[in-house]
Amino acid sequence: MNVGLDEERALILREMERRRSVVDGQRYEAWQPAAALARSSRVRDAAVLLNRAGVFPRAGDRVLEVGCGKRGWLPDLLAFGVRATDLAAVDLDEVSVAQAREMLPAADLRTGDASALPFADASFRIVVASTIFTSILQAEMRVSVARDIVRVLQAGGALLW
Repeated sequence: MNVGLDEERALILREMERRRSVVDGQRYEAWQPAAALARSSRVRDAAVLLNRAGVFPRAGDRVLEVGCGKRGWLPDLLAFGVRATDLAAVDLDEVSVAQAREMLPAADLRTGDASALPFADASFRIVVASTIFTSILQAEMRVSVARDIVRVLQAGGALLW
């Protein structure tokens, strides 16, 4: 492993822990008016774009969220019609993944490094990478994550970013 990338992973995890200690844990909950407004806008825009591109997710489509946090797009993907058993997600932070597993025990939710996704090539029709790139400081790590996302995305699939 590259020492610089190991340092980047540690830096990201420290920042996640710091944010947990200073940001109100309920700030992004679904019942918060600001969170609900932001979510409704992004979900509407995503639905329009995915439909226009002919890749709106259906039951049976495998969908991956990279950097899911404790919830991310997972509930929205369920609302689109994706089955929980067709959902997968990866996050570097095991605390967030554990919280997501409580909500979606049937989904394939894993703690892991997005630069080495634990999935086969062309495994997913849709990959969601909503906020992960804003958390990565090193260009080398961003490139590595982007390459692995492309690797697991099916030809003709869609990256929702």
